Amino acid sequence: MTINLTLAIEATLIIEYLFSIGILAQKPEKTQTEKPGEGNMNLVLRFRYDGQSLILKQSKKFVNKFPSIPAPEERIATEAKFYEYAAQVSKIAHQMPKLLHYDAANHLTVMEDLGEGSDFMYLYEADNQLTDEEIENLLTYLSHLHQKEWSTKAQNAFPDNLKLRQLNHQHIFVLPFQADNGFNLDQIQEGLETIAAEYIANEDLKREIAALGEAYLSNGQNLLHGDYYPGSWMKVGTDLKIIDPEFGFMGAVEFELGVFVAHLLISGHSLEQILQGIHQYYNPDFDEARTMQYAGVEIMRRLIGIAQLPLSLTLSEKSNLLATAHKMILG
Repeated sequence: MTINLTLAIEATLIIEYLFSIGILAQKPEKTQTEKPGEGNMNLVLRFRYDGQSLILKQSKKFVNKFPSIPAPEERIATEAKFYEYAAQVSKIAHQMPKLLHYDAANHLTVMEDLGEGSDFMYLYEADNQLTDEEIENLLTYLSHLHQKEWSTKAQNAFPDNLKLRQLNHQHIFVLPFQADNGFNLDQIQEGLETIAAEYIANEDLKREIAALGEAYLSNGQNLLHGDYYPGSWMKVGTDLKIIDPEFGFMGAVEFELGVFVAHLLISGHSLEQILQGIHQYYNPDFDEARTMQYAGVEIMRRLIGIAQLPLSLTLSEKSNLLATAHKMILG
């Protein structure tokens, strides 16, 4: 059965589809369809029926948040494969939703609903920070995910996810540092365009960023979540869950750790606190200098690229963060 999810899709179509794949055995009496949260890449729906609920997620030929940006429609296959692997690792399986069905023809997954919760995007608001327990939890997850013996099992079978990586590469390593890229930063915050111009004109900086970008596109030895930032972390009751691994790939752990470091710095955590947590809770070997470089790139692209965050920072605070990121990248 072909199905095209929309926010206005009729419940009868979802019921018919769930019957066709064997998820439902009888017609439910009460149903409700709702949007569980903001889906950046894919269209996501929660389907409630008779006291139960499921999450349906479908990838389109474009980015859900930015419909003008084309994206590989088959990207959800990577997410499905990631969940299959995660289910085999007991130390992280409990932190991720169970994959109930993957439909390659419709580019759609049906997953366990983790329940009412919220992501960690509130960290970007003033005076909000992770607890020590949450930092431990997030780093312990990465530590288990990046273990060599686990990654070796995925080495030959995990999708290279190259098309999505190439799209991500453009928005992380290329477009934010390109003159006349079409981003009007003064519409985001007056004066940001002038501050960004200094870095966009810095050829030494851009050469180093380009080299980091090439490394990102290369295949690595470790399975990465690929988008490990507050929008992919969920708080459900007292539990911390991890979602949205569609950017997953076999890469270098420094990229993943760098993204983690960057978002904690942007949200006001001290570098000393972050590094202390990494050295305490993250076991695989990693290159700290390389991690800092990737963190610097992530900070810069989030401040002067298209993938903006809901920040309450002043222009001066952004300027200071960009200067710090510049130093991190060039060592």
